Amino acid sequence: MRHAYAISPCGRYIVGRGFNAATNREEAFLLDTGISGDTNADGCVDDMDLLAVLFDFGATGPNRPADVDRNNIVDDADLLIVLCNFGNGCSN
Repeated sequence: MRHAYAISPCGRYIVGRGFNAATNREEAFLLDTGISGDTNADGCVDDMDLLAVLFDFGATGPNRPADVDRNNIVDDADLLIVLCNFGNGCSN
């Protein structure tokens, strides 16, 4: 994305434009940044995300969904992120 023109009030969505090398043209983009702590990407930080961190606690390595802060270890920092964002994105 070359230029961002708007950010949603919640900060999750960014609208902008940029050059798409695949189509070789300028295009509009809607970027969904996701919700911090949403380990399963269902749009809601809930008990499933909390369980994912707890079950994977102490695990190391890249590409672990429960490693919310992406430092290659599922630890207390990831747990705090989920707890601080618990309920975000959930309708009820």
